This record gives sequence, C-alpha cells and structure tokens, in this order.
Amino acid sequence: MIFIIKVHALKSSARIIGASKLAELSAKMEDAGKTGNVEEIKENTGELLTLYRQYTEKLNKLSEGESDRNREKCDEATIKEAYEALKESAPDMDYDSFEMVLLNIREYDCGEEHNDRFERLYRKMKDLDWDAIVEILNEV
Repeated sequence: MIFIIKVHALKSSARIIGASKLAELSAKMEDAGKTGNVEEIKENTGELLTLYRQYTEKLNKLSEGESDRNREKCDEATIKEAYEALKESAPDMDYDSFEMVLLNIREYDCGEEHNDRFERLYRKMKDLDWDAIVEILNEV
C-alpha cells in the first residue's frame, strides 16, 4: 500500500513540473501496485528511480544559490504556523501541501536552526522519505 501511495505522489508531482515520462512511468507503476503485478514493479523500478534522480539533480541546480540572497526575517508566529501546517500534511503524505508550505517559508530567513531544518525537510520531501520527515518534525 505504501508503494502505491508513494508512486501516486510521484506521478502527481511529475505531472505538475512537466516531467511527462516520469509521470507516465509512475502511473504504470501505480497500476502495477494496485493489481499486484510484482514482476512489472521489479522490471521498472530501476528505470523509475533513475528518472527520479535525474529530475532531482536538475531541480537541485535550480535552487543553488538561493540561500545566498537577502531574505526578510521571519517571526516566531510564522515559523510556528509553518511547522503546524507541515505536521498536518505529513501523515497524509500530502506532497502538494507540504511543498507549498516549504516553498513559502524558504522565502524567509527563519534563523540558522529553522532554515537548516526546513532545508532537511525539503530534501526528504523530494526523496519522498515521509518517515524521515516525521522524525524531523518530531524535533520541533
């Protein structure tokens, strides 16, 4: 079941960014998961992960240097709201909502500790590592 949820989230995210080949393969893998076609899953997992990693590398390059620019200071209330929203989205693996909160909060300077934590959350979100996300959020 977890597999189906993760490839569904990957499919949705890939469609949003226009990664059609990744979205199509994710949809195929989702269907294989739903029908219990283990052979198809084994056969295509390598290609799926390779495509995913290629997009991760490309997207990482886009965000390089973002931390070097001057950002407006973030107040404690905004930081608290961001963590609350992230904690609500994480159990449902709601990638879109989680990403929206992180992209918004990354526009601010929330202090080194929070900035680092938000960056760790962002990386884990891109890896679809929801277990690690929950662990990081438990630090707050």
